[in-house]
Amino acid sequence: TGVWSSLANTPSNVDDGGALSYNSGFVYAFRGDNKKDFWRYSVSGDSWSSMASAPSNVKQGGSLVSLDADYIFGLRGGRKGDVWRYSISGDSWTSISSTPGSADDGGALTTLDGELFVLRGDDKVDFYRLQ
Repeated sequence: TGVWSSLANTPSNVDDGGALSYNSGFVYAFRGDNKKDFWRYSVSGDSWSSMASAPSNVKQGGSLVSLDADYIFGLRGGRKGDVWRYSISGDSWTSISSTPGSADDGGALTTLDGELFVLRGDDKVDFYRLQ
């Protein structure tokens, strides 16, 4: 309709590295701001919940993307190449293979056919795929 509406505020301020990803009725969020906070927003309930904290602080270039009904991938950013997998059913994070180069401002994730694609950002041309 082209009309914005206000929703429940996030539990804390969001800054560099803040990111969102939708999965099965919920929006998952990194707080960024050099913090580990990871939240879930209920679209139907208009409410936020704290989930398992990210393994390390998320900074500029932090990103999230859903892969399937149970997994969300997170990019740490902050000139690090850390990539993590979050299990919705287990409310837990696992570290996976780091990117070949560190990610920073402009870092981004997406998925296609079960593969993960990463833009490095930080004024670089690097583009990676994890099979």
